[in-house]
Amino acid sequence: MRKHFHRMLVIAVLLAATLAGGTWIYAQHPKFGKVPDGARLDTIKRSPNYSGNGFQNLIPTPMLAGDRSFVSVAIGFLFAKKDRAVPTLPIPSVKTDLQALDRNRDVVVWLGHSSYFIQLGGKRILIDPVFSASAAPVPYVNKAFDGTNPYTAEDVPEIDYLLITHDHWDHLDYSTVTALRAKTKTVVCGLGVGAHLERWGYDKEKIHEADWFSVPESGDGFAIHVPPRVIIQGVCLPGTRHSGLAMQ
Repeated sequence: MRKHFHRMLVIAVLLAATLAGGTWIYAQHPKFGKVPDGARLDTIKRSPNYSGNGFQNLIPTPMLAGDRSFVSVAIGFLFAKKDRAVPTLPIPSVKTDLQALDRNRDVVVWLGHSSYFIQLGGKRILIDPVFSASAAPVPYVNKAFDGTNPYTAEDVPEIDYLLITHDHWDHLDYSTVTALRAKTKTVVCGLGVGAHLERWGYDKEKIHEADWFSVPESGDGFAIHVPPRVIIQGVCLPGTRHSGLAMQ
């Protein structure tokens, strides 16, 4: 009995070690980005919006509305029966030929979820492009519904400004952003997010990290204003910084 228990314990330890090792190796993939350090981290810590543990909302913002607990919400999300949670047919959409658009025509094209292609004042702007089938670190998790992601990086013309509002998987997609690297002139993102982009091969000179209430210099008469954006979690740590971006 003791030998059997010892054998099972050894197997359990080996399995746990294998799982931990495999997870660590997978986490080294470039798509996980990079945590800000050095001068970038010093800039974050000097921000008036940084409290020492992370960025704080300007007004108290509870994570959950009402008197619901996190446990009850999680149980409902995981186990509650939901009717028609998945569409039975592909979502209807119209694919615009972005390459053929007159550059001087002001236009907004919704690309799905939070992704937008905008032409304004002769500038081409791309916001939070996600063209992958899954907005998650592993395939087939948080998968896009059929018909909702008809665009690819090849469909996008040269971009004057790539705006990244924050670095959640459904707003900052490794495959999409790396594919757009050669087409992108300037990136504007929140503090800390530039660490990901540098790891992914973007030139440091192209990246403009902005704090709330700032207006990154463009030098061409085009201004991008960065107002506060509510952080749903209540605290936002460096590397998962949220910022709203508004153009003027």
